[in-house]
Formats: sequence, structure tokens, C-alpha cells
Amino acid sequence: MRPHPLSSLELKNFGPFSAARVDFAPGLNLLLGGNATGKTYVLKAAYALTKSLRDGASQPAERLPTVLTDKLVGTYQPGSLGRLVHRAPYPTEAGMTAMYAELADALSLSFASRGTAAVDVASAPAAQEIGGSHYFGAPEALTQTGGDDTWSDLQQMLARPVREGGPAGPEQQLVPAFDVVLHGGSIVDKDGGFYLEQLGVGVIEPGLMSDSQRTFGMLQRVLANGTLKPGGYIFWDNPDAGLDAAAQNALAQILTVLVHSDIQVFIATHNTDFARTLADLAREVEAEPRFVTFTRDGSRAAALANISVESATQLL
Repeated sequence: MRPHPLSSLELKNFGPFSAARVDFAPGLNLLLGGNATGKTYVLKAAYALTKSLRDGASQPAERLPTVLTDKLVGTYQPGSLGRLVHRAPYPTEAGMTAMYAELADALSLSFASRGTAAVDVASAPAAQEIGGSHYFGAPEALTQTGGDDTWSDLQQMLARPVREGGPAGPEQQLVPAFDVVLHGGSIVDKDGGFYLEQLGVGVIEPGLMSDSQRTFGMLQRVLANGTLKPGGYIFWDNPDAGLDAAAQNALAQILTVLVHSDIQVFIATHNTDFARTLADLAREVEAEPRFVTFTRDGSRAAALANISVESATQLL
């Protein structure tokens, strides 16, 4: 699959942002900032737009506004589409623009804070084979139904059957890193749920798995069933949560191999130590990471605070 990495994302009057532009690297992107600074908003926006392009490619072009609207509402779960517009003392309009490498046209859309049922698409790339998008959030997504679209989308990906013949490609190279947590085990789909099966131990019920087993198990599963492959995208919110130092280092090694395999990776975290470890490993395979820092202006009321977003190749 030919990769088309997301190169930039512009947001206007969207969520907590009055205006923001984020430039991305084709490999590893690290979104860093404290709580409530907008990291997850950007991560979900990039996911929703990219996933919509993928889903819309198999449908008539006139369906794209509906696909985008459904994905934005399903991902953020606002009371209505207009609730995603930046809160201001007067009605306004939100805008979102995503650029992809080697695609001439941007995906550009807008919607108003009032009286809008669907987004207005100003431009979109021609039908392309955009790679598969995977959004990893809370480890509980492996064991619980419900949640927003990121949960249900991931559960659909996890339910795909595993390829025959055992580990192949990046997955084969990553067996030692996965074993740090899974100890030779793998996630199996059984009776409509996901279980951890380990040699000599048997099957471990979903509720008895640790967060680290769920985290590594989900990633291993989408590699094993081929839904995550070169040309695809990973959007991951706080992947280091609940992991000890050894597991964090193993996960960093896994993500580095995936970047080297032409998978674009987006990580949102406030753990700068994990970010540095991951960035250093990425540089070893000549993949210069992009750091995106989020800073909230504390001098204003929280609902109207300005958020500064800056992209750089070095973490300051």
C-alpha cells in the first residue's frame, strides 16, 4: 500500500482551539502537554478525518459529508455537531483542513455552531487507498463494549481473523518485545470476547488481564490479523499508562519498528521520559520525530483559554 502520511492539520474555532496548525512528520509524532491542553482533541481530529477518507473511498463522493459528520459525532460524542465549535459569546463556524503527502487536494470542511446537521466539504482528495487507521485509547477497550467510535472501530479491527502461517513481517521481528509482557501469549477471539491465551497457563479471561497485557495484546492482534500494515496509521492516547519501565521500553521498541515499516504513528502523552526514549529509538532508524507541544494560557477562564500549539524537531 502506498503511504500517504498526514502532513498537517489546521483547526479553526474547533473544540478548545480558536486557531491551531499542527505539522506532522511522516513517521513518529509526539503530542506533549499537561491535562486539558487539547492533545486528545487533535489526536481524535486526525483520526476522524483519516478514518473517514478510508471509509468514504468505497462510497459515492456525495456521501463523504455524511461519513465525516457521523465519524466526528461518533468519535467525540457531543450533544450535536455544532457543540464541537469553539465556545464563544456569539455564533461562529468551525473549520478543519487536513493535508496528506502526495495528494494534491486537502480535505477541508466546515460547520456552524447552530442549525447544522452535516459538515460542508469544500475540497477533498480524489478517491485514494488511504491506509487503515487504528485508535488506541484506554486498555479497557479490549474488554468492554460501548464507548465512542474509537472503541467500536478498534473492536471491529480486533475481531478480524488472524492470518495463517504465524508471525510475518514486522510482527515476526517484534516477538521478543511482545514477550516482555505477554510471555509467549496472544489475544484470541472466543465466544464474542477477547482472551489472552498463554502456553502452559491456558486462557485468561478479559477481566483478569492486566492493563499492560491488554495494551500489548491489542497491538499484537491487529498486526497478526493484518489490519495494521505499511501505509497505515496509529493514533494512541497515553500508551505508557499503567506500564512499568521495562514495558515502556519494549513498547517504544515496537513503535519504532512500526515507524520504520512505513506506519505513521501519533502518540499523545504527558510523560516526557517515555517521549524521549521513543524519540531516541526512532532516530536510530533514521526517523526524525516531530514534537508537538500544547500549552494553555492560564491567565484566562478555562472555557475561553488560549492554547498554544508548536511543532518542532527537538523537545525543549
